[in-house]
Order: sequence, then C-alpha cells, then structure tokens
Amino acid sequence: MNSSKVLVAHPDKQHSYRLATALKQNGLLNKYITTVYDKENSLTRRLTYILGGKNLKKAKSKSCDTLDDFDVVQYYEIINLIIIFLSKFPGLLNLCRNLRKKLSDYFGIRVAKYAIKNNIKYVIMYDATALSCFEYLNKYAPEIVRILDVSTVSHSFMKKTFDNAIKISGDITLKKEFSYLWDPIFLSRYDKEIELSNFFFVPSEIVKESLIYNNISVDRIFKIPYGVDISYFTPLYKKKDNVLRALFVGQVTYRKGINFILEAISKFNDDEVELLIAGGFNPESSWYIENKDNRNVKFLGFVTRDNINKLFQESDVFLLPSLAEGQALVGLEALASGLPVLCSKFSGVNDLIIDGYNGYVVDIKNSDDLFDKISVIKNLTPVDLILMKERARSSVEMYTWEKYYDRVTSTLLNEIINS
Repeated sequence: MNSSKVLVAHPDKQHSYRLATALKQNGLLNKYITTVYDKENSLTRRLTYILGGKNLKKAKSKSCDTLDDFDVVQYYEIINLIIIFLSKFPGLLNLCRNLRKKLSDYFGIRVAKYAIKNNIKYVIMYDATALSCFEYLNKYAPEIVRILDVSTVSHSFMKKTFDNAIKISGDITLKKEFSYLWDPIFLSRYDKEIELSNFFFVPSEIVKESLIYNNISVDRIFKIPYGVDISYFTPLYKKKDNVLRALFVGQVTYRKGINFILEAISKFNDDEVELLIAGGFNPESSWYIENKDNRNVKFLGFVTRDNINKLFQESDVFLLPSLAEGQALVGLEALASGLPVLCSKFSGVNDLIIDGYNGYVVDIKNSDDLFDKISVIKNLTPVDLILMKERARSSVEMYTWEKYYDRVTSTLLNEIINS
C-alpha cells in the first residue's frame, strides 16, 4: 500500500485538523481538503491583513500548525466566506442553513472526484457533510473505503431523544429550535449518509448507541475519544469566597440544557451559587429576559479561548446537561481545569464521569436532580472540594490529543487498512 492514501475532508473544521495531524505524523495523509483556510495566497490570508480583534482571531484559527500549505487543498473558499458573513444576521439563519447544505453537496462531489483521480484508497469525512461524496464514490468508485467520523448522535436518534423530552416536559421549544428534524426529507439525507458509510469513528458510547439505533453493526463502529490540551487547561485550586461558581460554556439553547440550569440555579439564594454563562445567546429569548437582572446569573456572551481558560480556573463546577452531543470538548477542558462536571448521559463526557468521584451524571427529565447535585458540590468541605477537583484533573490525563493521535492511527491501521 502507498502509505499516504488517506484523504480527510471537511467543508468547515470541527476536529478535522486533529485527525489530519495524526495521519500526517504517521505517513498516512494524502491531503486535507476544506474550504476556508489561512494559507499563502488564499483569500482567507488576504482577509487577515484587514481584519482586527475577534474577527482576526477567528480567521487565524482557520489553519493548523502541523500541516504544511502543500497538505491542504481548498474548494469553494469564497462561497463559504460569504455564508459565514451572512450567518451573522439572525434573520438569514434558514437561508444560511440551506446554503451550507448546497455547499456541502458541491464540496463532497469535488472531494470524490479528487479521490478517484488520485487513486485514494480511504476517504474520511464528517457527519452532515459526506452524503454527496459517498454517493458519488459508491456509484463510480465503490472500492474506495468510506469512513464517517461522527461528531454527534445520529439525527434519527436525536429526534427520538427530543420527542421524549417534549413528551415529558410539554415544552415544544426543541421543535422550534430544530424544526428540520421533523422534516422526513432532511432525516432521510442523514440516514442515507450513514447507510453509505463503510466504517465509523465515534468519540463516545452515546454516539455508538445512536448508530446502533440506525441499524449499524457494532463491528463497523470504532470508539476514539477526543483529546484535550492538558498543558493549556490547568487547575487553580484557590477559592476567593464562599460562593459556589457554576460555569456553563456553549450556545444558550434548550438542546444544551439551559432551561434545566436556570431552573436549578433559581432555587438557590443569590449568595449561595453564582451562574456564569459563556456563549452566544438571543437577547430576545425568554431565558435572557427573565434572568438578565438576577444577581447570581451572568450572561457573558461569546468568550475567547484565552478568557475561557481563566473562567475555568475561577469556577468550582461545570454544568453540561445537554440533550444531544458527541463528546463535548468543553467538558474535557473543564475536567482538565480541575472542575467537577455535572453532565447528562447524552453529553459524551459521561463516559469519564464516576458519580461522587469527579462529578455526577444527572437525570435531565427535570431540574431537580441537577439542583440536588449542585447542592452536593456546594456542601463539600473546602478540602473535599479540592480533592474532587484533583480527581477531575487526573481523570482526563489519559485523554490528551497525543493519545487521540495514537488511537485513531492504530484503529485505522489495525482495524481497517490491515484487517
């Protein structure tokens, strides 16, 4: 086998840089294909000369230090830059969703044609981006192995989870936020993408469970947990007062469990627990309007990576009661920062949590269990809280990106290429 016959492609980013890095380090990477990327002579590079502040940081994040410019192929860069710009306007979100779907389809066909032309043997793409590529390969080059890196639970499984949540709560907010999940044409696209894949990389047991729900046999699913930079995210075992600081990082949506969090926090006195919410939110949402004046709830908006690290160090517990994830990287970062994590079984981070040791897996049928577990953390002695923080840190030390590189390369070589 020509050792560099693995192609990695993603029209955006996710953790695809990490996968491409792992393959390059082991001589397996042919090319990494994407849209927006900061390399010499790219339009993205030219934009960095005129951007400033957060926009400049975001643009510069579209590159990977471990990849040479030669390793990266770009398609449809200007189109995705336009979509990124349009997505800043709330009224254009549905338009942008449809444009991204179109872009993904065109992008996928270009990737497939590249793979065929260059005699690629293995193509790795990501859930919600691979349909057109895998359809084309299945039709014109079925001998090319199609691997789907699945970053979140399958959409059919997600819909089932949301239906259960709506049935229990009577709240149809999820149906408003994710109306497309109830569109049979939309669901069929993602089910077809799974059907066309030969193998699957998943980060957690919940994603594995979701693929089994889609009738995928276990022997085609390989669990490869994500990693975290434990040298960047480090603990600070100091507490400045008696207030318990609970941190949430992510989009402020029902899917992320913000309703459960706010309900649970509302049961505490202002001087007992403070909630820090770091992430984008809709200022017209009922959650923001009803809680923005609460003394113990702080909406911080989007927070840059360097400031997130500081927030982790200044907090006492991390909240992740999500209804649908793959393996939330912020949960791993929280553990690395020495924070006990209170998460749902749908977070993917629950694979690392031992109740009472480094956090708790909470029931999210309502906010009561989350309130109870926050109360347990609040009532710990200072010594016991530090002990739990130390155990949180130690529990993630085997989940570095270097370990991810080893696992994904070993899986590809031993379970797929040489099997």
